[in-house]
Amino acid sequence: NMKHVTKKEFLNRPSLQDSIMLAYMAFNEKVLSKWIKKYNNKTVHGIKITKAGILAGAQFGPGTVIEFFERSGKYSLRDGNGVHVKNYMKHFSKYKLPKKIKP
Repeated sequence: NMKHVTKKEFLNRPSLQDSIMLAYMAFNEKVLSKWIKKYNNKTVHGIKITKAGILAGAQFGPGTVIEFFERSGKYSLRDGNGVHVKNYMKHFSKYKLPKKIKP
């Protein structure tokens, strides 16, 4: 049962933010399971690929990670700070995540 919250309520409730982020990561893990299985612990386009890195890159949406793999790493999406999806994948590749993310 979802309750509508205002932007202010959302920003003032870190536990709600964490819950939503975990749900989003679990969704992305499910959508990207094929690519996680295929590329986990391999080096692709000079980047060591891990589940954590894939899920960090998926903050842009799971399609951006798929594009990274299918378009030879040439996907040009950057966030509002100008950081490329592959930079997130590289930076977060060292993070350890549980086998299954639970929201």
